[in-house]
Amino acid sequence: MHDLRSESLADAINRHRGEAPEVIENFREELSPAQQQQVLTFLKTL
Repeated sequence: MHDLRSESLADAINRHRGEAPEVIENFREELSPAQQQQVLTFLKTL
């Protein structure tokens, strides 16, 4: 990604723990794997 440390969007989301803890927790804990994939698919369209 932008800092060359994340190889995927999921990695980038998980690496930003200190910046958006609630969002990351929701992504990891509240979304099903299918929903997580939908978010990642959407982000790839941006």
